[in-house]
Amino acid sequence: MKLFLVLMLVISCGGESTTPDPGQDTSNPPDAGTTEGDDGTPDVSQEDSDSPPEEVQDEDTGDTGTSPSNTPPTAKIQSPDDGAVVQLGDAVTFSGIVGDAEDDTTLLSVVWSSSQDGTLHEHTANPTGISSFQNKELSTGEHLITLTVTDSKQLSTAATMTLTINTLPSAPEITIEPAAPTTQDDLKVVIVNDAVDPNGDDVTYEYVWKKGNIQTDVKGVSVGADMTIKGQEWSVKVSAKDQYGSGPPAEAVVMILNSPPSCSEVTLLPKDATTTAPLSCECVGWQDSDKEDVQAESKCTFAGLATTNAAGGCTVAAPQTSKGNQITCTLTPSDGESEGSAVASNTVIILNSPPSAGQAILNSGTACDVWSCEPKDFLDADGDILTYTYRWEVEGNDVGVSTQQLQGVSLKSGQHVQCYIKATDGAVLTEEVGSKSLKVPLPANIPIVGLEAENMGVTLWNTYFGAIEGMYTGHEIPKNIVCSALSFPKLFAYYFSASRDWLDPTKEGAFHAVAGLNGFENLSDALKAGGYSESDITMQYGLADLGNDIEGQDWTINGNVETRTYSGGKWTLSLKGVVMVGGNMPDIQATILYGTPCDFEDDIVQVVTDYLTVADLSKDKSAAVQSVAAAFLKDLNGSKIRTNFEARVPAIETQFNTALRWGSYLEVTNGFIEVEACK
Repeated sequence: MKLFLVLMLVISCGGESTTPDPGQDTSNPPDAGTTEGDDGTPDVSQEDSDSPPEEVQDEDTGDTGTSPSNTPPTAKIQSPDDGAVVQLGDAVTFSGIVGDAEDDTTLLSVVWSSSQDGTLHEHTANPTGISSFQNKELSTGEHLITLTVTDSKQLSTAATMTLTINTLPSAPEITIEPAAPTTQDDLKVVIVNDAVDPNGDDVTYEYVWKKGNIQTDVKGVSVGADMTIKGQEWSVKVSAKDQYGSGPPAEAVVMILNSPPSCSEVTLLPKDATTTAPLSCECVGWQDSDKEDVQAESKCTFAGLATTNAAGGCTVAAPQTSKGNQITCTLTPSDGESEGSAVASNTVIILNSPPSAGQAILNSGTACDVWSCEPKDFLDADGDILTYTYRWEVEGNDVGVSTQQLQGVSLKSGQHVQCYIKATDGAVLTEEVGSKSLKVPLPANIPIVGLEAENMGVTLWNTYFGAIEGMYTGHEIPKNIVCSALSFPKLFAYYFSASRDWLDPTKEGAFHAVAGLNGFENLSDALKAGGYSESDITMQYGLADLGNDIEGQDWTINGNVETRTYSGGKWTLSLKGVVMVGGNMPDIQATILYGTPCDFEDDIVQVVTDYLTVADLSKDKSAAVQSVAAAFLKDLNGSKIRTNFEARVPAIETQFNTALRWGSYLEVTNGFIEVEACK
């Protein structure tokens, strides 16, 4: 390399260095006498040198010679081509070749710069004089790219070229109109907001239409209605294109909807209708542009009359009209998906009709109740007011009662009762219709028991601070009627009451039924059919309390007898833990018979509830539970029930005292579920 430098100095021309114009290609400057060799490095020709050589001294030998004046370096941009266009974000490869007659190429400083983005790359050339790098972060627009090379004597040469960084147009904002097309509509693309070309180039639009996933031959802004079919999905992609390419597409999609049908006219028949004749409203001249569609159920309006809709028309069942009515039908055709425009029919005047008989509904009671006979569905097509006559039979014999009600005191349990009704509009009398024969219900009861060993019974308690019921203590009980010898300073009644499961969900309730059902034949049969026993029926009741705990209102003490009234809560009867009937818990009256003072084994608690209404709660339960519930309700036949039991204290009482509550558990003995008897 040292010989090459000496040779360069010897053959170079002397003279003053100059920096060429930046736009000038200096790969072969006239005063340098260089040409490009096969490897891209400049060759120096001694014959091209006009200046006398300068004397130089060899660093190794000390010999002196001559050295030409310093000349500027050379530079040429090889890529990209002048005027090239590159898309924004694409990598641009810049490549150039530099050289110098005096300096080694590795001593040359190379700078690439952009008129927009400033310095792009700065380094020293490699031994072959090649300078290259990539850049993909150039700004949008036209760039003047300059390759500047500087030698060790600070002489510079620059080569330039132009480069355009193009950004494709943005996607336009489009829509297809109409937004809900049918087979009667042409589809048209509407450009809501034009695409934007960042370079300011003019843009044109390209259209690609698809039917489902299949591209069509349609290239324009619209699709004819004759090309569409109901249920098809049509989409269009619109791309903005400048002179260099197409930008991202915008897409819009519509579904071809059903076309509504139409009727040319609507006819109401018969034209001489009576109040007992059905009316028919029919579509005439049905049309639908969706040729595959057929007539579906129409919708009709008969001035508020109930209709039965069918394909192509509808009917009004008789009798719903009145004598002299002028009836017009309005029909809305349908193909099963869409409704067309409503069309009014001709007018029909309704003639007179006699009344028609309905049903006699017998509302049952007990032997002590009032039985009533209710007319149902007796109609007069003319709108005349109907009057009714009644007749009653007991055990098949007319009892001479012609009123709507039959007083039940004359009945006996087990007798069968039936009523009959006729109606008239003042001119015509209907036929007589009879009710179902109902049996006067028998008194009934279900024996019950609730022992602690069976996880059952009743809980009575007071609360401390922190209990969810609140902090309550019942009224004070005089010690003298219980036991004056007790060490407690005071005795208090229990304020709360509930079945055992309320405080302890592991318990099953207050009591269960036992064998010996009386008057519950249907319940007994249903239990046997379902594989159940009487003990599978359990009773639960929720939180009840003494209310304001006011003497004379919520409790009384008369001698050695205390009476308390607990109120509130719900009750349920369950079958193996599944609720089947229930209702609001009526008042619970607890009568405590205090026996011999301090002899607790002879104290008796007698509990009886008010009569309660039974509601069916088995609708969402299993068929087996529903069957047993239905049998129980059938046996009740609308009657109310109550519970009645007793317990002894303390032989079958267990006391408890926890952080939140203190009270007693009572067992249920000698108890019954009783059906309401005559009052």
